[in-house]
Amino acid sequence: MASNGLLLFTSTRYAVTKNCIKLNLQHAAKKLSAGVLYVYQWLPSPSGGPASRAKTEDVLTQISRFSLVSSRVYGEAQTLCPHLDIRCLYEKSLNNGNNRPSVPVDLVMVERNTGHTVGTNVVTPFVVRKFVSQNFRVSNSFEVEFVNDPSKEKVPSEIPPAPLAQLFGVVGVGGTFDKMHNANKILITEAAIRCEHELVLGVDKINKSKSSEPFETRKEKALAFGTDLVPQIKITFEPFSNPNGTTKTEHFDLLVASAETVADLELINKRKKENGLSPAEILKINV
Repeated sequence: MASNGLLLFTSTRYAVTKNCIKLNLQHAAKKLSAGVLYVYQWLPSPSGGPASRAKTEDVLTQISRFSLVSSRVYGEAQTLCPHLDIRCLYEKSLNNGNNRPSVPVDLVMVERNTGHTVGTNVVTPFVVRKFVSQNFRVSNSFEVEFVNDPSKEKVPSEIPPAPLAQLFGVVGVGGTFDKMHNANKILITEAAIRCEHELVLGVDKINKSKSSEPFETRKEKALAFGTDLVPQIKITFEPFSNPNGTTKTEHFDLLVASAETVADLELINKRKKENGLSPAEILKINV
């Protein structure tokens, strides 16, 4: 069995359906013993190059589509392949020169049959290998296989707009990030795809239980995930031991939190106002 994999959805700019995600994650769970599974929604160009979708999508559509697809993937992965470290990537995760996703890929699984046409593009093993070799770290003899999708599920033609689907200069998101479960990944993802310059990860310094990972381990895992997702963005850390951190003295344009911790961000904004600073936008994510 392979250790690390890449799952390529070759749907167009529309959102990948839940049934399609389930089918392919179930397949990946059987093929990979452990390790990392990258997930990417890919529309190959005629030359086999990177996705050209980013050139035609506006920011709102790109954020809304990836927010929907990644949340579906992480939601299903929680039960279908809990032994895998799932990492959803999008256009900005690639095309960064030698700064490629960090884990070498052994197995590439493509959601379509060999020779299936996507618009004017033909997805063949050669095209897949070229794209993967140009954008990912790979093992010396990585394999490519195609996964049949027998469902006739209709793909929606429109994607509902996500809240605050725009770019912000400095974005902050916090948590314990213990064992980097999929809810953590959703929070970091929602923050990262709205970030233009700097992503600040607030990591709780206090271990909540005896089984909690050490602070440095949690910090390193959050960094590895964030760096794979947005390698072009500066990522900094803000250790904290209380929900307020030190954000009252920082300039944040957007703060991201779960429904359980959004009240802490409202308190942060209150303290920012008291210090003469503009309040940040708050994005609440239900995870």
